[in-house]
Amino acid sequence: MLQWQQGESMEPTRFEQLRPNLASFAVLEGVLRATFRCPVSGRVIEAAAALGPHESPQGVGGLWAAARRGATRMLGGLLGQGATETEPDAARRAAIVAAFESVRAAFVWDAARGHFVAAERAAELQNPFDLMLEAAPLSRRADRDVAARAVWDVIRADGTIHPAEQRFVESLLGADIATARATPELSKLDVDQVSAGCRGTVWMLAVATALSDEHRHAREGDRLARMAQWLDLRDERRAELRNAAAQKVIENILLECYSDGVLDDAERARMALLAQRLGVNEALVAKVDVRLRQRAAARG
Repeated sequence: MLQWQQGESMEPTRFEQLRPNLASFAVLEGVLRATFRCPVSGRVIEAAAALGPHESPQGVGGLWAAARRGATRMLGGLLGQGATETEPDAARRAAIVAAFESVRAAFVWDAARGHFVAAERAAELQNPFDLMLEAAPLSRRADRDVAARAVWDVIRADGTIHPAEQRFVESLLGADIATARATPELSKLDVDQVSAGCRGTVWMLAVATALSDEHRHAREGDRLARMAQWLDLRDERRAELRNAAAQKVIENILLECYSDGVLDDAERARMALLAQRLGVNEALVAKVDVRLRQRAAARG
C-alpha cells in the first residue's frame, strides 16, 4: 500500500463506508486487487494490497507474474467471467480498506449520499486505459464475446497454454480447454459484429493481453495487426491504444510492487528492464509511477 504523509488527522476509513464503492475484488497469490467505482459518475479506479504477509514481486520474472495476475483479474472482471469474490471475510475486508486508502485521494466523502464519490481530480489520477474503457464500455454481450475470443487468440498464438492460463481461459470462455482449443480464430465476419464505438476497446484489451506475457511470438503481432485492420483502426489510433495498454500493464505491476509499501531501487531497475521488453521508455514508467503516487499524496 502506498504510504500516506505524516501528520494526517482524518479518521481511518471503515469497510462499511466504502462498501458501496466496491465493484469487485479477487485474491491472486496473496495479493488482493480491488476495483472501486463512483456510484454517481461510474468512474472506476483499481488498487491492490497484500493479504497478510507478502513479498513484492522478486526479479524480472516476478514482475511478469504480477503483470499476468493483473491482466487475469482485469479481463475477468471486464468480460463478465472470471474468479471474483463476493462477501469478504475479516482479512479481506482489512486488505480492501488498505487498498482503498492507497487511492483515497481520488474520492471525497459525500455526507448527503452517505458514501464516497469521485473527486474532481479523479480523471487526472486514472490510467488512460481506464478512461477509454469508461468512454467506450463493452456493454453488449456480443461485444464482450468477441473481446474474449480476441484475448484467447492472443493467448494461444504461441501454441503453449500454461496451467494458470488454462484456468483463466476456461472461465473467460465458459468452456473447457478442449472446447476452447477447437474454437476457430476470429474471422472478419466476427469482428464486423463489434459495435462501432467499441472497436478500439476490443483491440486495446487484446494488446494488453499480449503485453502481459513474458514470452512473445511473431504470431501474436500478426494476429493483432490483422485484427486492427479488420477493426479499421488507423496507425495513430493503434499507437494511442497501445500506449494506454502499456500504461495499464505497468500500473498492474507497480500496484503489486507497492502492496508492501515500498518500491526500492532494485525494483526500479527491474522495471526499467521491463519497460524495454514492453517497447516503452523509462519516462512512461515514471509517468505511471507519479500518477500512482499522486493518488496517495493527499486525502479528499
